[in-house]
Order: sequence, then structure tokens, then C-alpha cells
Amino acid sequence: MRPVALACAVATIPSGRGSSNGSPLCAFDEHMQACGVSRSHARGLMENFGTGVWQEVLSQLRRCEELGSTGREQCVSSSGCGVDASGHCVASRRWAMARLADPVSVGGAGFGQRCGPLGLLIGQGAVCLGYENQTACEAVSSSMIDGVCTWDPIQRVCDASRRTALALLRTEYREELARLSLRQQRCATFARVDCSGDCSWSTTSGLGVGSESLSRGAFAQEETGSCSLRQEALLQIVGEDCPLRILFQQHGACADAKDDASCAASRRPDGLPRCIWLAGMQEQVGALCEANSASLELDLLPLLGV
Repeated sequence: MRPVALACAVATIPSGRGSSNGSPLCAFDEHMQACGVSRSHARGLMENFGTGVWQEVLSQLRRCEELGSTGREQCVSSSGCGVDASGHCVASRRWAMARLADPVSVGGAGFGQRCGPLGLLIGQGAVCLGYENQTACEAVSSSMIDGVCTWDPIQRVCDASRRTALALLRTEYREELARLSLRQQRCATFARVDCSGDCSWSTTSGLGVGSESLSRGAFAQEETGSCSLRQEALLQIVGEDCPLRILFQQHGACADAKDDASCAASRRPDGLPRCIWLAGMQEQVGALCEANSASLELDLLPLLGV
């Protein structure tokens, strides 16, 4: 075991209320290659001192986890729990989406009101997921004029209809979409050297067949590309106080860094790095700069009312 991982693993605190009953204070994150507060300790603190929907979410996760240790049947038969792709008993997607979308006044996270069309889709998705088979999903969809739900044959779940989502955007967010369209047109006029800010360059490869290509070989590989609006710009149609904005914006900002130095340069006022450089974590992708989960948590907690 590496020294930093070993030092992280032995960091514990005395048992007692507010100390997660003696659970490790720290845990080594293999993905981030860094030592941080362990999930068990953070969950214990939230359950002891937290309030509202986030305390409820953590309690639900623990309940489902405990049910999973007794068997799959107990998990799937319990309200709000389900088995994920890895075979673990976790809070069901429907339960989680409903709690996120519900108004704060009824104990939810309020995403339905705070996150624009994305929040509405989360709420619709929670309703549709309640129809557990294709027959029930198609029946409720055909009974509604706008066809809110649709059956996903790949995931085998009833989910919010993409057609409904597009119709919602076109009717309720027409002005915002018009502004995004103008920004996209502006990006498309830029050459690679000028493609920056809200614009991003996407590279494609192809076989050159022109005279210049033939001079280098009949099948010379040419790089072409285009400048387009960043996906993060789509957040313009998401509510200003929607916590999901921070997640998307920070991931997008970190992804711009091309090397270790530029990745480490962005820091919070308290000195904590906003991004972390992952060198060779994925062979097919190579090194990349990713949002630091510890920094994201500190940015998100005030917005979540924690």
C-alpha cells in the first residue's frame, strides 16, 4: 500500500454521536488518487446533525443497504428501494427523482421549481417510472394529449417522453432557445484559433483526396473540425439557483485544462483545488482534468441548505 493511502486508511476518530460511531474519518479515493473524508463518516454526520430531504436521502440509502444484506427479494419488495446494475440494493430511481423534484414545502429538494425544464423532466420522470411495465406505460401515455410518458425498450422502464420535453422547451423557453441559436451561429463562424470562451472546437478526421493530400500520400489522414457552442451554455435555460448548474459548469471548466499545471491552477478561496489531474486513468482516453469532488461538495452544500 502506498504511504499516502496507508496514512489515509489509519485516520480514525473516537466513537460517539457526531463521530459516525468510530467509522474512519478518511478514505483513499482510487479514482481521484487523493485522501478525503470517508463516505461512512460523512453519512453519519448528516444523519446525526442534518435536516430535511438530504438527511432523508442518506437514511434511505442506509435502509436499502441493510435490506440488501438480507436478500434481493427483501430489497425489491421494500418501498423506495431497488437493485442496481451491480446487484446492490440502493434507493430506487423513482424514489430519488420524486424527492429531488418535490417542493421544499413538502420535504423535497425543490429541483422541480429551481431547475427550469430539467426540474420538470425530473418530476415527470418520477411519475412515469411508477408504471412498471410496457402495457401500463403505453396506456397512460395514450390517455394523455401530450403523451408525457414513453416506454424505453433498452432500459425497459417507463420514462419521460423526449417529444414532450422538446415541446416544453419550444413553448415555455422560446426566447432562451433563440438566444442560444444566435450564440451557436456566432461560434460556427470562428476558426480554430478564435474558438474559445462559450465556444469549443471539435476535431474530426478524414482521408484527404486533394492535391495537397496526394503529395503526402494517397491516403493521407487530415484533421478537420468545427466550432460550436459549449454544452454548458445550455444551462442558460436552467434556473439560476439550480444546484446542477455548479456540477455542469465546474466539469466543463476543468475539462478545458490541457496539462497538469493548468489543471491545478484553479482553486477555491480556501486554497482547495477545483480540478484534479488524472494521468492515464483510462487507456482509451489518456490523461484528463476533472472536477475535484471535494471542492464540488463544498460548493454545493450551501445551495442544498446543508
